[in-house]
Amino acid sequence: MTRRNAVVRAGMAAAASGLTLLGMAVPASAVDGWVSAESPNGQAYGKTYLNFTSSTMVRFDDIYLNDRCPGDDVRARIELYIRRTGDTGWQKVGEREDIGGCGSDPLRDSTYFSSTLEIDDAGIKVCSKGGCSPMQWNDNPHWVG
Repeated sequence: MTRRNAVVRAGMAAAASGLTLLGMAVPASAVDGWVSAESPNGQAYGKTYLNFTSSTMVRFDDIYLNDRCPGDDVRARIELYIRRTGDTGWQKVGEREDIGGCGSDPLRDSTYFSSTLEIDDAGIKVCSKGGCSPMQWNDNPHWVG
């Protein structure tokens, strides 16, 4: 291999790895999948699998909510949200609470939301006495705009 070929190959390899890194930095914008969150004080943790079955329906599958506490008797809450075509904000479509306290098993559930308008996104917040987490969401892969 000539020096010129080696330099060209090294440059191509560097460029390819740079493109890979750039590609990894941009998350997939429209997917079914897990979203999870923790309350700001760490007293509550929750997650769900967002399953977009169409442009107008989302399932919140395998909802899991756990009150993480050292005997504080604070309830944990997971709030379920959607954002529809044309909406300027999030719409709360449900919530679940872990009311059993520190010694109880985590809450587990599933539910769905259906709309006459397209659902752009779905997400969750996890809350406890210390407030709520930032919204964690996925975009609907069936959304056509």
